[in-house]
Amino acid sequence: MQPEEILSNIRQKYSDAVLLKQHGRYANSIYLSGYCVELSLKYAITNRGGVV
Repeated sequence: MQPEEILSNIRQKYSDAVLLKQHGRYANSIYLSGYCVELSLKYAITNRGGVV
């Protein structure tokens, strides 16, 4: 997965998490927020030239 794809996924999942929170779907919002953190770490690693 390329860094641009990871960044796009982060933005999409974050938007989904915000919408879920606004509609009271807290557990799913928290799950997607955690996934955003995971993707952010992958993004940071790929930007440093590491292997994902």
